[in-house]
Amino acid sequence: MNLLFFLISTGVLGLLPATSLAAQPSSYRDQEISILAIGDSLTAGFGVDESYPSLLAGILNGDGYKCTVLNWGISGATSEDTLYRMPDVLEAEPDLVILDIGINDGLQGIAIEQIRQNIERMIEILQ
Repeated sequence: MNLLFFLISTGVLGLLPATSLAAQPSSYRDQEISILAIGDSLTAGFGVDESYPSLLAGILNGDGYKCTVLNWGISGATSEDTLYRMPDVLEAEPDLVILDIGINDGLQGIAIEQIRQNIERMIEILQ
């Protein structure tokens, strides 16, 4: 699987090196791409009129891309919860994964090293 991913680690910014693989826009305009956004309430869109995955789909499709953006955000999810969902992410076979996780870990007092290990493991699985 040739999977690209983009990491947004809201609760633990600065813990990991920048992990963004930028797609070459022209190479994706002519094909359908699926994007899977997985994370916590920030992904789910809790408390806002429209989630960022929904906004992203509108922007990309408005710019001529043929995109499906799946919103797999769950309010209250931690990095450990999300790690256990990685087999389902792989089964969905997205072209791009947006990982937005960490804030609930911090709120629950989970050790920074544990958060880092969970996120690094997710990155290994996605690569």
